[in-house]
Amino acid sequence: QATAGSHLLVLLSLPLRLEERLLKATAILYHGEIVGMTPASYLSREERRWFSDPLAPGLGDHDTFSCELIAGAEVEATGIMEVRLAPAACPTILRHAIDDPPLSAKEPGADGLAGFDFSLCGITAQNLQSFTFQFVNLCTVIPCLAVRPSLLPRLVHDCDDLRLFNFEPAHAVDALDHGSIPVAAIADGRQEWTGDYRRLKRELIRRSLRDHSIVLYAGAGPGESVSSGVYAGRRLIISDGRVLAESGPFTTGMTLADLAAEDLFRVRSNAGTRWDIVKNGREKTRAGKPDPLPFLMRGELDAASFYEETLAIQGRGLSDRLRFLGARPVLGLSGGLDSAVALLACLEAVRILERPPSDVIAVSMPGPGTSEVSRMLARQLGEAAGLDFREIAIDQAVDQHLSDIGYEGDRSDVTFENAQARERTQILMDLANLEGGIVVGTGDLSELALGWCTYNGDQMSMYAVNASLPKTVIREMAGQAASLLEKGRSPLITGQPEALSAAQALRAILARPVSPELLPPAGDGSLSQLTEEVVGPYELIDFFLWHLVFGQKKA
Repeated sequence: QATAGSHLLVLLSLPLRLEERLLKATAILYHGEIVGMTPASYLSREERRWFSDPLAPGLGDHDTFSCELIAGAEVEATGIMEVRLAPAACPTILRHAIDDPPLSAKEPGADGLAGFDFSLCGITAQNLQSFTFQFVNLCTVIPCLAVRPSLLPRLVHDCDDLRLFNFEPAHAVDALDHGSIPVAAIADGRQEWTGDYRRLKRELIRRSLRDHSIVLYAGAGPGESVSSGVYAGRRLIISDGRVLAESGPFTTGMTLADLAAEDLFRVRSNAGTRWDIVKNGREKTRAGKPDPLPFLMRGELDAASFYEETLAIQGRGLSDRLRFLGARPVLGLSGGLDSAVALLACLEAVRILERPPSDVIAVSMPGPGTSEVSRMLARQLGEAAGLDFREIAIDQAVDQHLSDIGYEGDRSDVTFENAQARERTQILMDLANLEGGIVVGTGDLSELALGWCTYNGDQMSMYAVNASLPKTVIREMAGQAASLLEKGRSPLITGQPEALSAAQALRAILARPVSPELLPPAGDGSLSQLTEEVVGPYELIDFFLWHLVFGQKKA
């Protein structure tokens, strides 16, 4: 109904149930009618959790959607139907018949044209590709775009013979010869990851440049889901390797681009066209020399962009959850690295929600193992950021609990350590109930991968903003935040004295060794418990974690 009075060709991504399968499909809408329905051939890893993929059974080894996968797919062409297009005709045409469809001849219409038609109700998943759609006079719908013959350059014939092409590299040139432009309409359900969109954009430009195609890309939008990831609503239009229009991340609305008719068939020579598709000319690490800090993506992103993209993802995910629940963030602020970076995410979330920093409840909970330096740094951060800062000592509560369970240890074992972590979690959880908030987790990916946390203690939260950030990234985030605060360029803390105080605290935290501080300090006040003496250097942990979990090959 919404498209009835519109001349736009609308592509709507939606779920389509056929028999016992749920397929991701694109409905093609024109003048208030469904004129086409085409299934998605390439699904992301997340989408494969819900949707069947009947078109590419051999692609199961690919974990994620990628343009390289699409461009490199070698699918044998099967039965492309060819029709004669009369100047004012609007026949029904068939594409890529992979099985004999349940066709029945329809009577000649008012236009005197005979054809075939059938309902989606009679289609099985096996012959889904045998669908029909109307062939409107001014354009071929998907997956090729054609134009009125009067708009074509004279060197292209009048398009009497018109062929509908599935988007495969081998078909692109043939499509152009027949007066059609290959179009890739991609509705993508991938989650937002730092640097991922830049890689995807480069691959889509490569594909469009090689195939002289138009790429229409639309990612899942913000607010669609925050249960398993964050979606940025990226939108991109590319023609023949040129980016015509591009949206910003975490925005809504339409992204439009105009392409002059005379430019549609002005195909460049591959030899004469060069595009710089490596962002800022940055090159990847040379082959044979692995990046010692792969999570930082220094071959693709500068440090400032890395920080901004990562913080935006953290802040957007948390802000969506806070908005949905109508809640405040409740954070344990220890004076260490993880909680400092979680604080940055909380500040970004309330900034997005246009709430004051005092909406963040930050609680310092010094205990038997807490050093005076950590206690001071937690307070300095909390006051500089303008938080609702509170300090609740846990010494007496821990002593009472240990006495209640009959503990008679020497206060240096795992029972003594975990009692402190669980007491802190109890305070945060109950305070969240009292204040209408949710507990924001601070644990990072490196700790979670190693199991370096207290079960039902710091391992528990309602929303863990650092869960996908390893320790090397945590350090990078704290360092970049300090630099921006020192330069007065951070929107998180705008007052100059407060920003400098927060930066000073972050620098001090970065200079200290990592420690859970669950054992009493040494006699001289120094830390008696150093994490990296137990688990090893985080640079090595993260290096192997990257190649084991995220890399293309195992190290």
